[in-house]
Amino acid sequence: MPIGLECSPEKTLPAPPLLPDRKLATSLEDIRDHEKFAAFVCTLTALYVARLEYVAVGDLQGGAIVLPPLNLGGLSASGRSPWVWFALYENLAKVQQSFPDPNIRINGESHG
Repeated sequence: MPIGLECSPEKTLPAPPLLPDRKLATSLEDIRDHEKFAAFVCTLTALYVARLEYVAVGDLQGGAIVLPPLNLGGLSASGRSPWVWFALYENLAKVQQSFPDPNIRINGESHG
């Protein structure tokens, strides 16, 4: 399978062009160990960051948590938008009470 994230047997997301013609040595279903799966997700996220396709949440002083692109997060219950989009903005006001300058960056652009 091309390097990407398998969502279902019929659907595989496109491989980042940083690794053309590369294939996984194993099936994602075979990665059972939490640490190995976390390493895979971190690597995949880093490839998307290099393409400026990511979500980062944090501030300049404390740093940021970087997540894969919104389209990898799954859709909301309505099926129209990624659920993580709603969760980020729903919690932004609460976070602003504890942190002076929280920021949400999507694909390199500030959204908060």
